[in-house]
Amino acid sequence: MCRESFVEIRSVVMIALLAICRKVIIPDLKETDASQMFALAAAILALGLVYWLIRDSDQRLVGGA
Repeated sequence: MCRESFVEIRSVVMIALLAICRKVIIPDLKETDASQMFALAAAILALGLVYWLIRDSDQRLVGGA
């Protein structure tokens, strides 16, 4: 993959992380139950892992530390 595609993918993942984190920080307590909060936490964990893997691959591609 070229460097530009890593940057694009990283941007999309970061925007998704921010959107989901906003739902966790400002929950609608009348409509949010524990299972939905658990699902949001799992999504944040999965997107964080994807972001970390992409960042690690991008650094190896560039040769940085």
